[in-house]
Amino acid sequence: YGDSIEETLQRETVDLWRFEGRAGDTVVIEAHAGNPASMDMYLVLLGPDETPLVEDDDSGPELDALSNGFELPEDGTYTIQVSSVSGPGPYTLSLTEATRGHSSRVSKRCWATTRPPCRR
Repeated sequence: YGDSIEETLQRETVDLWRFEGRAGDTVVIEAHAGNPASMDMYLVLLGPDETPLVEDDDSGPELDALSNGFELPEDGTYTIQVSSVSGPGPYTLSLTEATRGHSSRVSKRCWATTRPPCRR
């Protein structure tokens, strides 16, 4: 937790980011558009079994996606899906923890398109 990553979202793709979480950790996830005029950020948090747990479109500033204070239900590897509903461009993904002192890093970026998503 405490990581911020700057990347560029390609047209018609979903970026996938993974992190290790512990049951009871409360996380804050934000996808901030580098160019708010052309991007509308969207994020989905998938649990260790790849079930969608939370999603957001516009809860952050401007058209940024923000999941503010979601409690992780179990230990495991979680996936954050980042996309834009309006267009490609640069963005910053932030993952912070609101509780405890556990440390985790966002890692292993890959892209998903209409083809099967990347492997873990």
